[in-house]
Amino acid sequence: MDDKVLRRTIIDVLDHEPSIYAARVGVAVENGIATLTGRVSSQAEKAAAERTVRRVRGVRAVRAGAGDLRVHQTVRQNSPG
Repeated sequence: MDDKVLRRTIIDVLDHEPSIYAARVGVAVENGIATLTGRVSSQAEKAAAERTVRRVRGVRAVRAGAGDLRVHQTVRQNSPG
């Protein structure tokens, strides 16, 4: 499969996965190897993104190491009540 088509397919699949905020996940594909970049809110979201991309036909491997797809937990402040 062409890398451009594979990239578009991965983006579409991530967009339809409710456990992932796909707008924060960048996707690059080279020779069937998908690299995920950006920031997610939890380790569970990162794992879900990796697992989801691995299931896409044509993906040979997924890179989402610490320097690529990062977990960034936002501290929520209590609103005045």
